[in-house]
Amino acid sequence: MQDARLYQKVYFRIDSGYVWGQGQDKAETDRVFAECKAIFEPMGFTLKKPYKSSMACPEYVRGVERLYCHPMDFSGWLAQDNIPAIERAIKQSEYWEWRKTDTFDTAYNYTIEELSEELNKLAPQVSGDILTAYTTKRKNLVKTVSVLYDLMQKKYISYVDTIEGHKNLCQNFVKTVFNDLLRDGKITQSQCKAGTGYRKA
Repeated sequence: MQDARLYQKVYFRIDSGYVWGQGQDKAETDRVFAECKAIFEPMGFTLKKPYKSSMACPEYVRGVERLYCHPMDFSGWLAQDNIPAIERAIKQSEYWEWRKTDTFDTAYNYTIEELSEELNKLAPQVSGDILTAYTTKRKNLVKTVSVLYDLMQKKYISYVDTIEGHKNLCQNFVKTVFNDLLRDGKITQSQCKAGTGYRKA
């Protein structure tokens, strides 16, 4: 694996005077974002998305790490071992009050090739899920492709999703497994009122 570090989806919750649904004075928001620049750029982050309005907050980037800076929280994927230093820097600011830090998914930063390899290991599980989803009580009952689309949204493996192409790769993998089952006769195809229907053979 090219990048062996673990990453986490992080939310640094702050109180900067911003009220949900009401916002805050633009001058106060500008001060918050100026402070973000003063904190994150010396840490090696680069501004990716300039602040233009309340609908377009700045985003700071450092490699695959991301921090989307909203006046209520700074969120994104960070290397797990970098979180404490960033939290300390946020706590020290006098422009807001740090409330808490929430961490969610833990993932690796897979390359496209590495993610493909990991997905291939999950082919039996994906096949099983598809066959279960397309099981019907009677042979004349079928299900449409919408069932497959739902499965394509399932995240079978946790990954840092800041690199374009990862999500499409996972969705296409599920579709490929489905087509393999169809080709092998494990899923049958027939016409129904809604168009084309499928079921487990």
